[in-house]
This record gives sequence, C-alpha cells and structure tokens, in this order.
Amino acid sequence: MMGKLGYKSIDELIGRADLLKPRADNPHKTENLDLAFISQVPQSHPDLIRDLTRDLIRDLIRDLIRDLIRDLTRDLIPISSFSTDARCPH
Repeated sequence: MMGKLGYKSIDELIGRADLLKPRADNPHKTENLDLAFISQVPQSHPDLIRDLTRDLIRDLIRDLIRDLIRDLTRDLIPISSFSTDARCPH
C-alpha cells in the first residue's frame, strides 16, 4: 500500500496525519464516531518526528542490550580471580 502512495518506507509516513482521509463508504457501526481530532495534530516537520522516533527506538535497543549483557554476565567469574601461577596444560 505504501508503494501505491509513492512512499518507500514507514519513516516517510511517520507523522503524516495529513495523508489520512475518511473512507467514502462509512460503515454503520462507525457513523457516529468522530475521528477529526486525528487529522488536527499540530503542524510539525515530518523529519523531526521521524528523527525523534528513530532516536527513541535506538535508545530503547541500547538499554535492552545493556541490560541483557548485565544479566548474562552477572554470574560469570571475573578473570582476575584466577591464579596467575596456574599453568594451562597443552
């Protein structure tokens, strides 16, 4: 569907409420539902919204990786606790 609209990635669509259009065939169950507020978002630069979203995702991934490494290495024995006098067998 993005390709039909002329967009190559989701990044190009983030923050583009101006692209939302009401359906021509209004289903009975939604005829009293007012979604006008969705298209009345404050005007902002799409690049700013894309960059903020990208930065948020990058920070979340960084924190997840940091926590994963911390959890995985919690029970490891530090190298410094091994005796330097011990000789490794060949």
